[in-house]
Amino acid sequence: MTKKILSIAAAIILSSFLMIGCSNKTTDPTPNKGIETYQGNWQPKDTSKPYGGTFTINADGSILMDDSEGTTIQKNQITDKGNEVYEFSIQGYTITLTFKDASNCIMNQGGMNIEMTKVN
Repeated sequence: MTKKILSIAAAIILSSFLMIGCSNKTTDPTPNKGIETYQGNWQPKDTSKPYGGTFTINADGSILMDDSEGTTIQKNQITDKGNEVYEFSIQGYTITLTFKDASNCIMNQGGMNIEMTKVN
């Protein structure tokens, strides 16, 4: 009888350890608010440097680049990567925008990170 009780107790303890190790945590990124949330004009924080241009995020989610062609990136050309990260391509370069908050983001362009700030 004692042997049977010990076997049952051991089985319960073993199964509880197995259940603890089987938690189902997801690593999916948090859904973004939408690129249009960051509507406004953006420029590099350090305007004394010769890199990075300004851009405007429009109410419809498109991005107007301040380049010589005045390129507009339509919302359907912008990939939502999750965790407030957006990615698009322009002139053969991939640009990634990582928003820290409503007024600050990091623009990664060709491996170079440029701190951007919203000016209006």
